[in-house]
Amino acid sequence: MAFRSIRRNKSSVPSEIQELERSLQDGTKALAASEKEQANRIKEIRKQLRDAERGHERAVAAAQSELARRRKEQEQRVKQARKRYESMRSTLAPMEIARFGKSILYEDRIVTKQGEALLQRGVTAVADTAAKIAIARPVAVARLAASGEVNGRAFRAVQGYDARRFYLLVEAPELVTLISCRNADEQAAREFAERVNVAALNARRIDREREETLGDAQHELDAAETQQDAVVAADNEVARLMADTEAIDLARSRLEEAEADTVAIDAQRDRIAELEAERNQALADEEARIAEERRLEQERLAEEERKRQEAEAAERAEAEAEKSKEAESETPDDAGAANADDDEPVSAAIPGRETS
Repeated sequence: MAFRSIRRNKSSVPSEIQELERSLQDGTKALAASEKEQANRIKEIRKQLRDAERGHERAVAAAQSELARRRKEQEQRVKQARKRYESMRSTLAPMEIARFGKSILYEDRIVTKQGEALLQRGVTAVADTAAKIAIARPVAVARLAASGEVNGRAFRAVQGYDARRFYLLVEAPELVTLISCRNADEQAAREFAERVNVAALNARRIDREREETLGDAQHELDAAETQQDAVVAADNEVARLMADTEAIDLARSRLEEAEADTVAIDAQRDRIAELEAERNQALADEEARIAEERRLEQERLAEEERKRQEAEAAERAEAEAEKSKEAESETPDDAGAANADDDEPVSAAIPGRETS
């Protein structure tokens, strides 16, 4: 209560307290300005940190997008190369050229009931009568005899009707086969034999061309699968950008420094606390002084009141003593006269009243 009364009545506040109040107000304003300045500085650094983080995220996202694009391109190249290779391999796969009975001629081989043989220059076929085959292909007849398919000497010595019987002979290093033909199939047998001979002559060239073409396609496929320089470079760029947090680290370091830089503010707060303590002490001293003055004033007034009462009491005592002395000094005659006078009718002294 005393503090409020002192502050309300500024004219009675000592200059020392007024000076402390002004210093405290100035210090509070300065502290508020410093805190605002620090808050603005921290806000600006946080904005820089957010900008750095967003910039880093955008750069990483762009690099990851580029990496995804490179990978997709790589996958497309591999897919196209594999598709081309599979298409060429399917297209260049040895196809069936001709068929005679159960014998099938492919571009690279011939399949008979006795087995299968790859086409090469040593593979031949002939469609003719038994007599001509026996004369033209004695080695083949011997191989047939060795395998038990024919009687070699009887076949070579055949005459008459049997000599005119028509056969298809296929001879290869791996096998030899003799196929009996009906009269109606003689032309088909001749065409089949001709195709076997042509295919055997061209088999090596066709196989080489096929291997070269498929080799080129395979090389293209291998190159597409292994050529990942663009993908690796994009992946390295992503890793580099993810590790490149220098701007973020710098902004965070500056933010930590700004948040920890409270030396000046702490000093101002300490100074304000000191001023408040001094002011409160001064106010307390002033309150004590005022209370002491009031106590002394009350004591003075009480003393004056006591003296006044004592003086009044003395005056009353003196007056009573005077009256006592006057009463003692009066004579008896004076007392009787006084009594006689007292016996006079009262009505005579009051005009207009009748006596009895």
